Amino acid sequence: MYITTDKCNLSKKCVDSCPTNSIRIINDKAFSCVTCGKCMEVCPVDAIFKNRYGGYIVDKEKCIGCSICEKNCPVSVIKMVKYKDKRVPEGICAMCNVCRDVCPMGARLNAEGKLRFNLESMTIEEVKR
Repeated sequence: MYITTDKCNLSKKCVDSCPTNSIRIINDKAFSCVTCGKCMEVCPVDAIFKNRYGGYIVDKEKCIGCSICEKNCPVSVIKMVKYKDKRVPEGICAMCNVCRDVCPMGARLNAEGKLRFNLESMTIEEVKR
């Protein structure tokens, strides 16, 4: 999961460069997929899988376009978009680091292993070690 610190100057370079279109500006701050895994959990055809970086990838060929992932996303970042002759999900973070690397202020931080999104309370909390 990536978080945006108060260093953000709204240059939107992270938004423009995100290959999965998972970053939105909400209340003057960059906000993105919280990599909770709910999309993968509800996918009926296992078209969404976790990668080695802790993010998620959509196998667009395997996806049947049912939009169950979009309807179950707790932070509403998944949107269905046209791909070839069907619709597939977009907005799921792959944890690729592009947003962090392009931010001129260093405001995007990889919080994997430090913070997690709690689906029950809908809050971000520290990871206890």
